[in-house]
Amino acid sequence: MTAIRIAGADQTGGRVFMSGSAMSSVSIKGLTQTRVDMQANTGVGALTVSASASVLDMGGWRPRHGRLLRLGHGGHDAAETLLTGLDQPSALITA
Repeated sequence: MTAIRIAGADQTGGRVFMSGSAMSSVSIKGLTQTRVDMQANTGVGALTVSASASVLDMGGWRPRHGRLLRLGHGGHDAAETLLTGLDQPSALITA
């Protein structure tokens, strides 16, 4: 199990990028200006966010089972599916 804690990371235009880790759970709190990107992280069993978040779900290693989800109100709302049928997506790029 891997744990990462970054203090004082919330900055205008800030970015945290996690790639290729196998964390059992991820908790993202207090980041309103900082973007968090996760790519090719296998085994994330739980995701907790304190604000709205967009999540790209690879859907396992099965073709066309990936989804783009939106978690509102810190993950307390039901996940809203924005896109389905994605072929093993591995990154979310926002402009």
